[in-house]
Amino acid sequence: MSSPGQKIAVQVRPATRADIEDLVRINDEAFSPGIISKLLYPNGMPDDAKAKMAADLAEVIDAAGTGPSANHGSEPKAYENHVVVAEIISQEEQSNPETVAFARFEVWRKPRSETEWKAAEPLSSMKAEGANNELLDVFMGGVHEMRLRNMKGDPGICLRTLVCTPKRGRLGAGSALLSWGNELADREGLPIWLEASPKGYGLYRKFGFEDVDMLETDLQRWEAVRKPDENWGANCAVERFGVAREGVYRSVGMRRPAAKG
Repeated sequence: MSSPGQKIAVQVRPATRADIEDLVRINDEAFSPGIISKLLYPNGMPDDAKAKMAADLAEVIDAAGTGPSANHGSEPKAYENHVVVAEIISQEEQSNPETVAFARFEVWRKPRSETEWKAAEPLSSMKAEGANNELLDVFMGGVHEMRLRNMKGDPGICLRTLVCTPKRGRLGAGSALLSWGNELADREGLPIWLEASPKGYGLYRKFGFEDVDMLETDLQRWEAVRKPDENWGANCAVERFGVAREGVYRSVGMRRPAAKG
């Protein structure tokens, strides 16, 4: 564990199966304090939901080439799915890096047919005993629809998730993961799409992402009341969409254009 005053370096590397337990924990630490997670999982994220996430990560890691079932090939694939982690390394603990954040990038190098890109990802994979499945359908279903109508079947990259443990915030881990993704996009000549939470919106703007679309979920439907210190996104993307009304949680669809050249 680092102490105040130490110099901290951040490095990004592909995730392996050995990281999965940490990634599930980081995901829970990052999202559980937020209002959406509290409403989705009133009693905390259930074990079966965590197990589904772990299994999904294992499948992606194997397909990406960092697991025991990896399929290595010389030709670039039409589709790839990358999970990368950010580690912090202190001068005193260089041999023991600490994983503090991760991101997942999907890459489509070739156009997809309408049948392919409209194939819905089943929300059932996120449903679990004790979950608020009505909100899951409204919120996650809305996020998915926003992604589909903007990405369609065009070649591009989707940043599916980027999370950092709040215990290790403001050390540059999120920025390092975004830099990794931007470099990938620039090499491929592809745009990146993401859905920004209120917490991550400002960072994405700094990395060249532009406001494209938005989803507003009326949380008053579930009797939620915003606390004074909570950010539900009212002031995100106001130049394009105006200020969100009270009681609404705003997610912003953002795109970083493909590099010119």
